[in-house]
Amino acid sequence: MSIVYPSDCLTDSEHNQFCHRFIEVLRFMRNAFGKWYREGLTLAQYNLLVDIVSHYIKICENPGANINTIIAAVKAKYPYKAQLTLVEWNAFVQNDYDPRREEIFALIEANKVALRNNIKWSKILTEP
Repeated sequence: MSIVYPSDCLTDSEHNQFCHRFIEVLRFMRNAFGKWYREGLTLAQYNLLVDIVSHYIKICENPGANINTIIAAVKAKYPYKAQLTLVEWNAFVQNDYDPRREEIFALIEANKVALRNNIKWSKILTEP
């Protein structure tokens, strides 16, 4: 798993904006999986979750992949059941959520450093 910026996301500022949007998608995913663990999901809610997760993977991690292939992979990894067990919830957090979250926060930090070190504005603001 590795984050891939869209082809039209070019500047450090755009990378930062993309990363912050990505965090919101991760938050949604964590909340949805948490609901699935705590309260359960209907099949319709599950299908919506799979659709959103699959599109996130296509956009953020595998832009060249066929969406139907991604949907099938997500369904294979997380087949429908009315409610997740504690073990399944913990597996999602440890294997899917936490690694993506750590990667995105590292990218945000790198983008902040790049923005701070931008030569164009650094030079102008440091010269008398």
